[in-house]
Amino acid sequence: MADPPVLFSELFGSDPEDGDSTIRDPPLHPIFAWGLRPVGPTPAFPAACLAQLLAGGSRCAFSDDASDTVRLRPLPGLLVVKGMLCPCLQAALLDACVGLGYFATTENNQVMHFGPLPTPLHWVEDIYRALLPALADPPWLGRTPLFDQLIGNLYRPGQGIRPHVDLARFEDGIGIVSLGGPCQMVFAPASPTESLPYLDGSSSSPVPAQSTTAVYLEPGDVLTLAGEARYQWTHAIPEAVSDRVDGEDRARGLRISLTLRRVHEWARTG
Repeated sequence: MADPPVLFSELFGSDPEDGDSTIRDPPLHPIFAWGLRPVGPTPAFPAACLAQLLAGGSRCAFSDDASDTVRLRPLPGLLVVKGMLCPCLQAALLDACVGLGYFATTENNQVMHFGPLPTPLHWVEDIYRALLPALADPPWLGRTPLFDQLIGNLYRPGQGIRPHVDLARFEDGIGIVSLGGPCQMVFAPASPTESLPYLDGSSSSPVPAQSTTAVYLEPGDVLTLAGEARYQWTHAIPEAVSDRVDGEDRARGLRISLTLRRVHEWARTG
């Protein structure tokens, strides 16, 4: 594994100068240079960092930062855990994507996988199981495996995804991991034709029209969508090269999102 300080520098660069009103370029992992291509020997998996995280301790075995992760609940059923994955675990996920051949060419910006998560990504399910105490929602409890479908998307600056509700064929309880460059994800009330029935078949009541809710995603952020957030709100990433956050323009970089879902039994056999 790369020396931790070097790895941190590769992921996050040096501290930006304060007082600069220009758009700031986000730091990037080396494999973001152009597509996901190996840039050297694959580092050893940071097992110590994962153990620390699963034990509820420091987020990184190579950092003195023992501060708690910040948990945001902007909407009912939406949990955002800021910085849950330390730089070492972020790098491990990116290296796994390289090893699996994801995004190997500049034309390939999406991958899809059905069935148990690939072996290099099995530990991502452990991350979500560590969140179960905070996810007392019925869809997460007793579910084995938690996920059996993965979609990975690669976004370049200026690219996004239109407002949508995930398809009905997927169960309640969806996970998203954000890697690489930052971006804003925007939530808006779904129209009657966009909203979906709940897992038990009951109809979801329309969410009153109101302003949208924006969540600024940064490297290592982990999200869960369940209940109202999953069925009654659309989520989208606007097409933009930067986002206005706290009064400043923050440049986007190459970003990867990993969305984890579970297929309904009826959708497997139908």
